[in-house]
Amino acid sequence: LIRQVIDKRQIDDDLFDWVKNRYLWYYRSSSKNLTKPYLGIVKLLEDLEKNKIKMAVLSNKPDPETKEVVNHYFPNIAFSCVIGKKAEFPIKPDPASLEYVITELKTSKERILYVGDTRTDMETAANASLVSAGVLWGFRDKVELQGSGANYIIEKPEEISFLILGG
Repeated sequence: LIRQVIDKRQIDDDLFDWVKNRYLWYYRSSSKNLTKPYLGIVKLLEDLEKNKIKMAVLSNKPDPETKEVVNHYFPNIAFSCVIGKKAEFPIKPDPASLEYVITELKTSKERILYVGDTRTDMETAANASLVSAGVLWGFRDKVELQGSGANYIIEKPEEISFLILGG
């Protein structure tokens, strides 16, 4: 976004670097000020972990920040893989980083449920030929999630547990 604004206004790269670095500093120093896991998420993750369900996090946020946020909010959850934006992978919805996560999980695509809250997440799952669940407590509504290919629409975290573990 910063690059698009700078390019449109024809501002030099030094200002781009300054703005980007300032943003990253602010994000790192403030990203956890008013945030917390959605109600029911910690219990969901604990239940899945207790049932030996492998879990991973894949984000378009920079990799160091992704790992920091996950470690901060979920210090007792043993994720099999946590990955954010890295230079070696294009960002989602390109499935390359997701394919890497699947390799790390050492499981088949048929055994994976990709859970996300955006159009990009649903497109990423489709691009990797995965079953997806769009959650309504995030950034997008039911219409957008269904329209972007969600196989399931989830209203509450416990529905994910039911979907994965059954009744």
